[in-house]
Amino acid sequence: MKKDSFWDKAGTRSVLASLVAILIGMLAGGLVILAVGLTNPALGFTGALEGILLRQYAVPGRSPDHDGPFRRSGQ
Repeated sequence: MKKDSFWDKAGTRSVLASLVAILIGMLAGGLVILAVGLTNPALGFTGALEGILLRQYAVPGRSPDHDGPFRRSGQ
C-alpha cells in the first residue's frame, strides 16, 4: 500500500487553494482601494494608502474612533 505524499492529499490542496484565493482577494481589494483613491481628488494617494493599511491591519471595532455599527446619531 502506497502512502500519498503531503502535497498529494486532498486536504492539503484544499487548504492551499483557500489560501491562494484569500491572497488574490486581498490583492484585488487593494487595487480597488488604490484605484478609488487615485481617481478621487479628495482622497489622493495618501488616503488610498491609508485605506489599504487600514484594511490589512485594523481589527474591526478596535480603532479608537470606532463606536460600533449601532451608534445612534446625536450621541
